[in-house]
Amino acid sequence: MIKKTGCQRIRFFCLAHFGKRTFTCFFCYIYDHDFWFKTVNNQDEFEDETEEENKSKNSLWQDIFLWSKNFPVTAIAIIISIILFLIVRIVSFRYDLFHAYLLTGARLNVLESSIDIWNGQLWRLFINLFHHGNFMHIAFNCFWLHYFGSLCERFLGLKKYLLFFILCGIFQATICEITFEKGAIGLSGIIYGLFGFLIMVREKDNLINSLITPQLIKGMIVLLFVSIGLTLFKIMNIANVGHFSGLIFGLLYGFCFYQKKNIFRTFLFWLIMSGIIPGLFYAYHPSNDPFWQEWNKSYHK
Repeated sequence: MIKKTGCQRIRFFCLAHFGKRTFTCFFCYIYDHDFWFKTVNNQDEFEDETEEENKSKNSLWQDIFLWSKNFPVTAIAIIISIILFLIVRIVSFRYDLFHAYLLTGARLNVLESSIDIWNGQLWRLFINLFHHGNFMHIAFNCFWLHYFGSLCERFLGLKKYLLFFILCGIFQATICEITFEKGAIGLSGIIYGLFGFLIMVREKDNLINSLITPQLIKGMIVLLFVSIGLTLFKIMNIANVGHFSGLIFGLLYGFCFYQKKNIFRTFLFWLIMSGIIPGLFYAYHPSNDPFWQEWNKSYHK
């Protein structure tokens, strides 16, 4: 019988282990710093917790608070996303949903929003990362950000993880802007960036290696290509360029800095990242765009 921990009370935060009848939870890190997760091999063991579950209502919020304290960047990103999602829905009662997004800093794939970018409001590209289209979208992204983000933040530490998060976000947002995915919203590009990075470092950390399983890797890759099909058949509108650019960034970051780091790999990474500068300039000044040419003429009259 494994000693029960506070995290076992949080059933809806538990994740089924791929291919095993075990349950794990990120919040176990609060209780056990030697090995981040405790597992329960028998689901029936949860049923004996009647008195403990009655006392756990307050502990639930304590557990969430302690998790957010250990992983502040991931927690803040999730909180910002949820707050923005709620604000957009509240504002949409007075305005239509389109203007609700614009008023809360989003960049949409319409001329009105493009003019905002041409006026220098490039910060909208980064705000787009925290906007989501519907409940399923935000729930899915927050779940996987919690999963991959917690692992990365634990491995990298707060400052390095924050740098990774910002660079990955800017990189995939820029790629979307200069291709055919203007106005892409959501954290999924960063999530695939985190996923790519974890693939590259999984052999260096026992916990990451045990959780980023071959089954999970195959599942995420399959989902990557299924998303393309869903978009092509117009079943769902998914930012596939954002997914692939985020994944490439994560793989590249892990390869250059955590796989036999050397000067050449460091130079290669920053050389590729320097492409963001002309990319952002093109987003601000798309000289081959007929709409921009017309706007630019009227703007400078």
